[in-house]
Amino acid sequence: MKTGVKTTQQAAPTERQAMLTTADVARQLSCSRRMVQKLVQLRELPARRLGRLLRFEPADVQAYRDRLPVVGVAVDRRRLRSVTESQA
Repeated sequence: MKTGVKTTQQAAPTERQAMLTTADVARQLSCSRRMVQKLVQLRELPARRLGRLLRFEPADVQAYRDRLPVVGVAVDRRRLRSVTESQA
């Protein structure tokens, strides 16, 4: 079964520093590491495999984020009310 992962035998040291880990990507996308792995498996997010580890190009992660639909920001209504009352 193909998983959408490019296998790399050896990466240059500068390339390795620029790559993101699964945890880094999960933090950027506000999701779990398992969800990041699932996105790779579904070929939604490109990744490279270095041995057993997945690594991600920052540009690929940004491109994925740009494709996501914009969702409204959750607002705590109590906090919003206190801010508007203090401005009045």
